Amino acid sequence: MSDPNEKRKAEIEKRAKKTGNRKVTGYVESLFEKMDQMGPHAGVWIEGLESDWDKFAKPQGLTHGFTDKDFADLHEALFGYRP
Repeated sequence: MSDPNEKRKAEIEKRAKKTGNRKVTGYVESLFEKMDQMGPHAGVWIEGLESDWDKFAKPQGLTHGFTDKDFADLHEALFGYRP
């Protein structure tokens, strides 16, 4: 069975590597596991994350220790532009 998130994951991975931010690349690895669990619904979840970014961008859980710059890098990796 093909991965319904393959293209989105490749784009996110490319942008995450471009940031050069280790926290972001580490988070993205965990994100891909979650996307695999969600299957075709992952895109909807990520779109929701983009619209609720201000609620998400707080240093807790996997993002514990993230700075404002880390969150800006993560936003760029996930969505292709800086907040």
